[in-house]
Amino acid sequence: MKLYSLPIFALLLFSLIETNEPTLSVDFNDRVIPGDSVLFEIMVENTTVNKCNDCIVYVDTNGMDVETLAHIDDVGGPLHLPDDFQSEGLFNGTIEVLLGSDCPDGEYRIPIVFEGTLGDCDGGCYPFRIQHEYVITVTRNLPALAFECERVCDFIGGLNAEIPMSIVNTGAGVANDVKLSLYGVVGGYVYPDSFEIIGPSDSYPTTVYVNTANLSPGFYDLGVNIVYYDEYFKLYSEKVKFRIQVRPQRPQIELEVLNDGRSILIDISNEGGLKAKEIEMGVEINGNEVLSENIDEIGSAGSVLIPLEVPEDLYGDLDLSLDIYYKSADGQTFETNREMFLNIPKNNSESNRTYYYLLAGVAMIFVSFVLVKKIWVKSN
Repeated sequence: MKLYSLPIFALLLFSLIETNEPTLSVDFNDRVIPGDSVLFEIMVENTTVNKCNDCIVYVDTNGMDVETLAHIDDVGGPLHLPDDFQSEGLFNGTIEVLLGSDCPDGEYRIPIVFEGTLGDCDGGCYPFRIQHEYVITVTRNLPALAFECERVCDFIGGLNAEIPMSIVNTGAGVANDVKLSLYGVVGGYVYPDSFEIIGPSDSYPTTVYVNTANLSPGFYDLGVNIVYYDEYFKLYSEKVKFRIQVRPQRPQIELEVLNDGRSILIDISNEGGLKAKEIEMGVEINGNEVLSENIDEIGSAGSVLIPLEVPEDLYGDLDLSLDIYYKSADGQTFETNREMFLNIPKNNSESNRTYYYLLAGVAMIFVSFVLVKKIWVKSN
């Protein structure tokens, strides 16, 4: 016999093998969500030489644990095989198990039983019972709302401010009855403020409108409350927080002096909502003008750094005075003043150079002395 014929022979031999009991095969959807049905596709084959009598296939609810049984709403009726289920007979059927909509995530074991008798009952038959457990995994499809927007915003007072926002469902479940509302010390609203359904991967735009008419310049915290339900009637609540800066409806120059030793930087920033034009700055130290600077314009939220050189003869406790005049786009003139005391150290760079020159001179005299001494020694 050739070697390649051995597997074929073994397969034929296996097909001729008869068993003491019929065979039960089950196929089913093992991963489901709450409220789904699990369909058990049943196939029974009579692989015995006997007739199968009063054969039945069913879900054994008595064999289930209490928790599993508590989360099953309905179990399909048993499957009755034909009264005369002879050897080599084949039977197919379906049993449905309906899970409750509140079924928690987890694994659940479903026992299925196939039983009956084999043989000619007039001459004596014997019972058989086959039982298998099948594990189903329940996973909830939950929504997860994400929010795409600017969380820090800059607005001009007196105008209606708008914050665009996009709501995206990044989860696997549906978000139902989505409601949005504004909270905080500012007036305003959200529109649209409700969505009936936001499905998985769905994205919807909305806008936060803020009334800044009665707000003084400054920073304000506000946010949007979002509530919604999942498919299993669980309530979710989330917050999206914002910080807004309200700027006055005009230019507003602010001054800051940065000092490190004799190095001075003047930071000129426009904290207003409109640009400042034709900016003139004068700086005095102890009543003496040390700097005069002109700047064409500084936009809203813009800034300019200007270095200041302190005259060499000025040091110690000094009185620094800054005056700035500027205009708005409509020609209105504004003024900002700043006065402060600074301690400026003395510039020691000149004395240090003199010291180095003296050291260099002494070194040159010493070298000249050594050379002269060597020449004198050689000549004698």
